[in-house]
Amino acid sequence: MRRSVLLLAACLVLAPRVVSAQTPDDLPPPGTAVLGPVRLTPSLVIRDMGVDNNVFNEAENAKSDFTFTIAPRVDLAFRARRLRLTLGAVTDFVYFKKYESERSTNASADTRLEFDLGRLRPYLSARGVNTRSRLNTEVDTRARHHDVTYGGGVAFSLASRTRLLFNASTAAIEYDEGTEFRGQDLKSSFDGRRDTLDGGFSMDLTPITRFSVLVAREEQRFELSPDRDSNTWRITPGLTFSPTGLVTGSPAWLSPE
Repeated sequence: MRRSVLLLAACLVLAPRVVSAQTPDDLPPPGTAVLGPVRLTPSLVIRDMGVDNNVFNEAENAKSDFTFTIAPRVDLAFRARRLRLTLGAVTDFVYFKKYESERSTNASADTRLEFDLGRLRPYLSARGVNTRSRLNTEVDTRARHHDVTYGGGVAFSLASRTRLLFNASTAAIEYDEGTEFRGQDLKSSFDGRRDTLDGGFSMDLTPITRFSVLVAREEQRFELSPDRDSNTWRITPGLTFSPTGLVTGSPAWLSPE
């Protein structure tokens, strides 16, 4: 189990231009360069710096090593009247001093396009990941996989504080050829997609409190292991107490078929 002994964060600062007559929601984050309707925010994060006491998560003869991750990131935002476009890209450079096999370079990018049409606010989103990070606790190995997610949805304002929400997304995962874990081929076990469709509503109870309920239908399909396919219903109520999201709640009720 990793024991992290140090967490550092630093920002690469570009000189921002002061923009007047902005609301708090419009204010750019520190280190943002403002070029008309375009905002560019670079950053650099150093995390997980310390000693990993069990690099391979072994029950016996655990191996330790010094490790850290450097993650440069850039975020681009464009806003023009009723349109808002955001782009983000980050690359993780994972370093291990002794075990070179655990070093990796992981990249991800995401984009989101939103339209403000008065009561109607549709959006489209996409995300791509190329990484060697562990998929989950079931696949406890660093193996290269490629994840792609596409989504879209719309929020419709019924009143000043109440909105209807509809979202749809599809996510696919693909492992490289020849990747194995405990003798099992990861490509044949996990390559597949997950399709999700959800709807619900949200209500602003107070200026800093929002309540929401989403009902989702999820279909999991595995290309080479159809016996693992599943369908799931999920009900997710959520309660947000702070505009910064410091205290939130989102219990879920699952009903697998």
